[in-house]
Amino acid sequence: MKFNIFVLLIVAVSFQSCEDDLGNLTLNFKATYEDSPLVMFDDLDYDDYKIRISQSEFYISEIKLLNGEEEIVLKDIDFIDFSSNNVTTAKAEEGIDINFSEIEPGQYTGLSFSIGVPPANNGQKPADFPSSNPLSKSSFYWDAWYIYIFAKLQGTFEDTPGNFDASYFFHTGTDELFRTFALDANIEIGEGGNSKIEISMDHSKLLVLDDGSMFNISESAANHDPTDLGPLQLIVNNYQSSMTVK
Repeated sequence: MKFNIFVLLIVAVSFQSCEDDLGNLTLNFKATYEDSPLVMFDDLDYDDYKIRISQSEFYISEIKLLNGEEEIVLKDIDFIDFSSNNVTTAKAEEGIDINFSEIEPGQYTGLSFSIGVPPANNGQKPADFPSSNPLSKSSFYWDAWYIYIFAKLQGTFEDTPGNFDASYFFHTGTDELFRTFALDANIEIGEGGNSKIEISMDHSKLLVLDDGSMFNISESAANHDPTDLGPLQLIVNNYQSSMTVK
């Protein structure tokens, strides 16, 4: 009996020791507009008029740590909801954390992730997933087309100076709008340590055209039809340029 207890103690200590050798990582996502924290419903300069953002949310998937050619999968899918978080300047400055544990210690060269739902899951529906899974969100599913909404960006803009009576909304979806990209970053995971990386998304860059001018929202203010890509291609192609790592 004593021998069995002794063996169990050794196993427990060994297991704890292995856990202590691993590290933790937090990805902190922040929404900005130019150089300021993005707060929902704030007046924002846009070309020669102003806009307000009331909703910015998206699926983030295939999150990986990079070390040269090596990839370490951290998580299959999660959900970033700036709409609910960024209701005050303090909350916007705080950002949204996604935490990862039990990571092999070492020096990593960057991150890779996608915005949207991977094609393998995009043919499924919210009822296929438990409520704890981000893919259970019925509000991010198009019943008419049997696919997920990847991201929502919407709000209002001035139709006349000082009057925000006009609405805009851009909802991305379909496999054509699924984007994967890598961000260079010097990430050190220490044994038993906690590392944190900040990823900032500058929303002022999401609707910038190739020539540097701003997309005219009033000409195409509504697009949530996956069969009409319109400005949706512009938004998803600007994701990477809108993001910086600190």
